[in-house]
Amino acid sequence: MREKMKENLAFFVRELVEEKDAVRIDLEEDRETIILKIHLAEKDRGAVIGVNGKRIKALKEVIHMEGFKTGKKVRLEVI
Repeated sequence: MREKMKENLAFFVRELVEEKDAVRIDLEEDRETIILKIHLAEKDRGAVIGVNGKRIKALKEVIHMEGFKTGKKVRLEVI
């Protein structure tokens, strides 16, 4: 489940950025939380975050729905 969540997030992020090879998703997990860290090229940060954070909010909604199945909170961080 967690690997699928990570793969889905990577797919969506790669569709938004110019430097697709620079995208890397790291997953950290503890008892209550799953943290997905999005690593990407500096120039692509704005493309992922979007105007007023709309794109990152949409990504969070999708990932939270997948995380709901795990019973844990899911956090996204853009690095």
